[in-house]
Amino acid sequence: MIADPGGAAPWLALALLAATFVCFVAEVRAAEVVAFCAAAVALALGLVDAQDVLAAIANPAPATIGAMFVLSAALVRTGALEAATQALGALADRRPVLAVGVFFGAAAAASAFMNNTPVVIVLIPVVIGLARRIGAAPSRMLIPLSYMVILGGACTMIGTSTNLLVDGVAREMGLAPFGLFEIAPLGLIVAATGGGFLALAAPRLLPTRGAGGGAMGVSDMGAPRVWLAELFIPAGSPLIGRRPTDIEALRRGGGRVVDVIRGDASLRRDLAAAALAAGDVVVVSTRDVEVMGFREGAAKGAVVQGLEAAQARRSVVVEALVGPDSRVVGRSLRALRWRRRFGVYPLALHRAGGSAADRPKDGRLKDARLEDARLAVGDTLLIDGAPEDAARLIEETRLIPLSPVAARAFRRDRAPVALAVMAAVVGLAALGLAPILPLALIGVAIVLALRCVDPDEGVGAMDGRLLLLVVSML
Repeated sequence: MIADPGGAAPWLALALLAATFVCFVAEVRAAEVVAFCAAAVALALGLVDAQDVLAAIANPAPATIGAMFVLSAALVRTGALEAATQALGALADRRPVLAVGVFFGAAAAASAFMNNTPVVIVLIPVVIGLARRIGAAPSRMLIPLSYMVILGGACTMIGTSTNLLVDGVAREMGLAPFGLFEIAPLGLIVAATGGGFLALAAPRLLPTRGAGGGAMGVSDMGAPRVWLAELFIPAGSPLIGRRPTDIEALRRGGGRVVDVIRGDASLRRDLAAAALAAGDVVVVSTRDVEVMGFREGAAKGAVVQGLEAAQARRSVVVEALVGPDSRVVGRSLRALRWRRRFGVYPLALHRAGGSAADRPKDGRLKDARLEDARLAVGDTLLIDGAPEDAARLIEETRLIPLSPVAARAFRRDRAPVALAVMAAVVGLAALGLAPILPLALIGVAIVLALRCVDPDEGVGAMDGRLLLLVVSML
């Protein structure tokens, strides 16, 4: 305590709250900065003391929120959420209205047990693709997605950070803790009412706009960006003798086999009958997360072309754009010889409007191999190599570096573990066998120990700004 406010403490507290509210509304600074400054002013005026500050930090709400962020990240990294949404495609073709209802219902249900932010991030590409599939404007489905996730989070105690915050304050005041589903009856009524209003009002009130381009792995046409990559079949591969169209790892995430190259011959015209042999190169059209999966060996018995000699070295994957001034425009990757000149390996190529596999050689690259594709302005490349080699290539060829690739391969084999941990945390908390905080912390330890999610991803998943806001407001 720096000052003693005496009898003026209530008035000072009200004035500080009013000023804080005004700053929130006026957006003078970020919300967490305003809240932290208000807490500091309260400490300086003697409205709270050091013990109050320590009590706020020790409140179980921030720790529980952080733990749920990590558990949510484990579900995302293992592909558990994506697997649940892929079944919507066939349903959308048959009964589009039902597919939309199932999608928003599933989004609300997922947000009841996960933090809202990762749910929305994962489902944005899905809802845009669903909108395109049924012929609707994505702009009329994005805001309803956000609102349904918020409404779904209001149905359980762990659904939103604010619910956990209120529960923590109630415990501090000596009140009985809220049960996991204690607010579910009211929350379900609110969610159903809000969902019904959105179904009626959203098509009439929301504008009709196309999808934005490029963000969050979504192409300018609204679908996840598609890349052209090549896989080499080495001697002794378990894939030898199998038909490429029957290999599940090559079809994940909507991927498809474009061609099989044997020597100088293409087998694309008879892919259904072709059997893989040692030395074959399989050309696939797929998403960035699947390319990263191939890089990490997700397709057992096949390696990304060129990486069989590069797996032992330290490398990064960089995304680079071919600009108007790039020295590679009109040239093929084979002619550029990047592997020999710079020691880097082109993993995949994306061309606006679809993968390079979707267009012919004269500007539509339909029948081209990755190495034979002639680069054009606007093409995007995934490049694997040592950081210094990739930087030298980008500088000399005048490519435009976009960023290191954020996408990581799904760890689908660990999805059952992540789902079981989340179910155990929710189930045991619902039965009242243990408080949610220790259960969540134990769950975090399990998903980290079993590598459902990497430590850096777990830490990155925790929203530090939100946690600072919660502690400051406490």
